[in-house]
Amino acid sequence: MIKKTHAIYILKDIFIFFIILTFALVIIILPQISYNGVINGLKISVETLIPSLFPFMILSSFIVYLNLNYKIFEKITKFIFNLPSSSTIAIILGLIGGYPMGAKLIKDLFNQKLITEKQAERMILFCFNSGPAFTLNIVGYNIFKSRKIGIAIFLSQTLASLIIGIVLGWRSKLYKTKIEEKIQSKSEKNKNLSYALIKSCETSSIVMINLCALVVIFNVINSFIKYFTPCINKNLTTSIFSILEVTQGILESSKNNLGIEHYSIILGWGGLCVHMQVKSIFGKLKFSYLKFIIFRLINIALSFIFLCLLIKIFKINDKTYFVKEIFMPKLSSNICGSTVLIFSCLYFLMSLN
Repeated sequence: MIKKTHAIYILKDIFIFFIILTFALVIIILPQISYNGVINGLKISVETLIPSLFPFMILSSFIVYLNLNYKIFEKITKFIFNLPSSSTIAIILGLIGGYPMGAKLIKDLFNQKLITEKQAERMILFCFNSGPAFTLNIVGYNIFKSRKIGIAIFLSQTLASLIIGIVLGWRSKLYKTKIEEKIQSKSEKNKNLSYALIKSCETSSIVMINLCALVVIFNVINSFIKYFTPCINKNLTTSIFSILEVTQGILESSKNNLGIEHYSIILGWGGLCVHMQVKSIFGKLKFSYLKFIIFRLINIALSFIFLCLLIKIFKINDKTYFVKEIFMPKLSSNICGSTVLIFSCLYFLMSLN
């Protein structure tokens, strides 16, 4: 049995080495494709990622490192999410700050000993959302020429995340997972401004470098996919981009006149690039990637249901968006059907071990 396991590890290492060697040879043979991918990744980093995320990341980390008193939110966070009051800032900014802001703040809270490892792992399952600036401006206004659509997509994503957070909180109460109040007493209260500023700049800079590096490498991968798959169906290529990197997936989708539901799925998934960013931020902190993927799929299902309802509430007509009939399941086309699907998802959440 030991020899068999050892052989599997050897084969795995050989396979990984072969993939890396192949990728290196392709870069050497086709340097221009790699160059274009790097330039595009750096352009996204410099023009979009750093200006929109870096200052916000420093500010939010600064608030965490100041260890402000959140006692006013204690009853709310404890009742709704079964989390300590210090988690308030991570929950709010995780939902409106754009990914991977939630992961960054959760790690900061853990480093400050304000939350436990189990609480951190639970929080990342729902403190993961596309920011309103990206959803409303890029998807809503630039692609569909309608901020109403951007609002509908953002609200559907946020409601789905909140429901997951609430159900996980109630489930932790059901299984008697108590908030460890002693952890908060170990943390130093009200640290000085200079310490908080330096620490927030230091941690945010490291995270930002990792984020930009991942964006660059995934754009290189996308460039090679474009080069080697020119004859493949456009929708298939767009789906591959959407799985790998959210920004590129959104841009490619806009060229194919795809419907709202497609953008909702892309934003709910977040892209493997952002997933790797979350794993990078968490570092040695306990993190089940399989569980994270399962909850991304649950988020996609719930947000799709809410999106169908919000389309009816906002009275978005067929001429405003490109939703194809085959993507609209009859079960979610009315209030009763949507309610059944929501409760099915809730039951699944409660039954998870």
